[in-house]
Amino acid sequence: MPWDIHTGSHGLPDAGHAPCVSRATPAPDDTFDRCGGSGRDRLIRRRSPRRTVLEAMRVPLSLLLVPVLALTACGRAESKENAAPAAAKGPAMMTVTPKISASGYDITPLPPSRVEELARKLTPEEYRITQKAGTEPAFCGNLLDNHKEGVYVCVVCGLPLFASAHKFNSGTGWPSFYREFDPEHVHRKTDVSFGMVRTEIDCARCGAHLGHVFDDGPAPTHERHCLNSASLKFYVTGETLPAESRPAKR
Repeated sequence: MPWDIHTGSHGLPDAGHAPCVSRATPAPDDTFDRCGGSGRDRLIRRRSPRRTVLEAMRVPLSLLLVPVLALTACGRAESKENAAPAAAKGPAMMTVTPKISASGYDITPLPPSRVEELARKLTPEEYRITQKAGTEPAFCGNLLDNHKEGVYVCVVCGLPLFASAHKFNSGTGWPSFYREFDPEHVHRKTDVSFGMVRTEIDCARCGAHLGHVFDDGPAPTHERHCLNSASLKFYVTGETLPAESRPAKR
């Protein structure tokens, strides 16, 4: 039987001893009644009328908190109502400043939602190359042997990217240009894929992947912009250009 630390025994009452009863002198305002029960005396403490009245006058804490909680709830509701108009005004106040290139074209970056919308019109091959940074096989692009005079625009957003006057035969199997239509129309970034370090070129307005640029081109730039035909759309000189391929109105 385990030892009971409260009774000082193994949990069994001692048959030869009765439990101890404290017989301390009662407080002035306390009275005691002695009652018998099962051969043992019990002391029952009776509270004085004065203490009972004082305790009855105590107000429960929950009742005191009701007005405080009500005021707090009202304050929160009011702050939400005041904040709602400010939140509604936020998006309306946001404006995007148009960016115009030196040649007069709108090159303001398009939001992802607009790019996604434009990309839906692409063929699977155009989508793979422009949106997934793919590469078409060499000597397979439909613009490789194009020798007509005109302008090459982005197949996604229509921004002019290259001109026939700057096209040359690089012998690599991809359309090549020694300079851009406007340097601001083509964005450059480092590409470390396939264990190589190259300079990738994308459309500055919609981010479509175009190809890469190398430093082995002819004078005067000594650059070779190696393009995917699927990234471009060609308009011959004199052909009516769509609105997205024309200079911005001022």
